Amino acid sequence: FSSLIGHGANAAEHVNHIPAALLLNAPDAPGVWSDVDFLASSCDATIAHSADFDRRFVPAYVADRAPWICSCHDLDWPAATKPGQSLIALALAHGLGVSHAHRAAVDVDLLGRLLTRIAETGTDLQSFLARGLRPKATFEVADKWFDAARNALAKANGFRWDDSQRWRRTMAIEAAAGLPFEVRQSADR
Repeated sequence: FSSLIGHGANAAEHVNHIPAALLLNAPDAPGVWSDVDFLASSCDATIAHSADFDRRFVPAYVADRAPWICSCHDLDWPAATKPGQSLIALALAHGLGVSHAHRAAVDVDLLGRLLTRIAETGTDLQSFLARGLRPKATFEVADKWFDAARNALAKANGFRWDDSQRWRRTMAIEAAAGLPFEVRQSADR
């Protein structure tokens, strides 16, 4: 399912290349979300690349229907070269061509092709996705004294510098022990 949602403008047109004129006659948000809610009613999970970002745009009654899997941070892609790779980088690493980006329908298609590709290599898709449903928490790097090398190490392990001036990452709780530096679970998100 793919649909535009009616709106009078598109401030992100330079990124998603959706002309504002297309949004003028698009269906209204309540109707589109009703359709999505119907489709989601039979899902075991919702998967999105950078799920925290995508979830912000989904009404709670749809978003809370099923657990979310973040394909960027929750899954261990066989050909990934580092944690938190972009969807395009993952696709290319797995031998998939990319023609466009930053359109929801294109990104969903690309994610579907990635899942198909790893299933073709013999990976059990159900087990692969189940790893994305492990209990998660947000962790921050415990050491507050960073140099350039330490910052690069945090970034290489999927941590991002946030507005609270901390290196943070939401990840499977059990995976935190395998990091090459000390972390602590964040009290706030």
